[in-house]
Amino acid sequence: MSEAAILTHVTVHSSDIDESVKFYGDVFGLESLPTPNFGVPCAWLALGNYQQLHLGDVGYGEGLGHHFGLSLPADKFVQVYLEARERDILDGGFGTKVRRHPAGWIQMWVRDPSGNLVEVDCRDAQPHHEQQITDLTRFEDTLPQAGDQLTASLYAGKP
Repeated sequence: MSEAAILTHVTVHSSDIDESVKFYGDVFGLESLPTPNFGVPCAWLALGNYQQLHLGDVGYGEGLGHHFGLSLPADKFVQVYLEARERDILDGGFGTKVRRHPAGWIQMWVRDPSGNLVEVDCRDAQPHHEQQITDLTRFEDTLPQAGDQLTASLYAGKP
C-alpha cells in the first residue's frame, strides 16, 4: 500500500449550503470546520479525524465542481506539479493553478485523461520546494481571508 498519497476530501455540489450543512449534521453527525473564502458558497465538514466532506455551489451546475483531493509530501507534490505542467494538465478553473493558503498548505488542480478534476494538496512545502513552482500564488491575493478563514485547513485533526 502506498503512503505517498492520502485522500483528504471529496467535494460535492450543494444548491443550498445551509440546508446541506444541517442535513449532514443532523443525519450523519458531521461537524462544521472553518472554511476558507473561495468566492462562492461552500462549507467544510469533518469526516472523523482525517477526511472532510466539502460542499460547494461553484455556479457551474451539478457535477462540474466535483472533485477529490489527494495529499502528498512536499517532494512528491513538486514532482507532480512539474509533470502536470509538462503534460499541460494544470487546471486554473478556480482562479489559479497553484496557491498557498495563509495557514501554510498548498493546493493545485489537474485534469485526468477523462477530464476529472483532481485537487492535489501539500501540508508543509518549504521555500526551497516552492521555488520550483512557477505558477504559485497566494490565496489572499485573489480571495480575502479573515477570522477563521485564515486558519482553515485540510489537515484539521491530523497528527
